Amino acid sequence: MGVPSITIMAITGHRTEKAFLKYIKVTPKEHAVQLKELWDRQSMKILNT
Repeated sequence: MGVPSITIMAITGHRTEKAFLKYIKVTPKEHAVQLKELWDRQSMKILNT
């Protein structure tokens, strides 16, 4: 849904990203892929303006 993980971590009480990723069952690699996709979308917006 696009909510930053840091926001969800604050709500759920997770203190580390490692614990949070284990809880939501996302591997660090999957997290990196999602971040790259977001980065690529943002880069395309900048190039198209």
